Amino acid sequence: MANDFSDASASAVEASTGTSLAELENQVYFAADESPSAVFPKDRIDMLINTGIKRLVRETRVPSTATLYTTEGVGVYTLPNSVQERGDALVMSVRCGGYPIEYRCPTTIADTTYAGDPRYYFTDAVGIYLYPVPSVTGTPIEVSYVAVLPRLSNPSDTTPLDDEQIEAVVLYAVWQMKAKDDEYNTYDRRRNEYEAAIERLSMTPAGVY
Repeated sequence: MANDFSDASASAVEASTGTSLAELENQVYFAADESPSAVFPKDRIDMLINTGIKRLVRETRVPSTATLYTTEGVGVYTLPNSVQERGDALVMSVRCGGYPIEYRCPTTIADTTYAGDPRYYFTDAVGIYLYPVPSVTGTPIEVSYVAVLPRLSNPSDTTPLDDEQIEAVVLYAVWQMKAKDDEYNTYDRRRNEYEAAIERLSMTPAGVY
């Protein structure tokens, strides 16, 4: 049985305050040199912002962090709203009991029911599988993975994205607005700026391997 993230033994993805939807709307209108209108109503801008966030998360692998706890005899642990790549949850790293554990291809493990202290993990469509299967309950599992961020619907809803990530989202929205507005020179420039921002954000930071 999977240890679902909604259980009491699991904590939520780390909460974070950040830029509100209302602030994002203002940034997009300002960058596009536009104002709310029949052509660019706020609901359309909100759609572009949410699409931009979704693209950013997948293209640059924006990490979320989850902390779960082992259950004796349970190997499968569900990650909430995980982004999939080739059918499996997109996981960057796993620590169990404070120590990093390695990824292992499941086809190299002869007996996935063997119990003990987890030293490896592999991924599936919903989360991770620990091997050996935990033999004790209550050991923390810290997972860095890519998750779908909540949709922004209300003006006060916030996103935890940092300033550089916000800039990329704004550039995406403005790029799409200029396509509708038939401003093709600006459209090309904004698209190039967006692609450059995504390339920068996709680079591995210094000291991270």
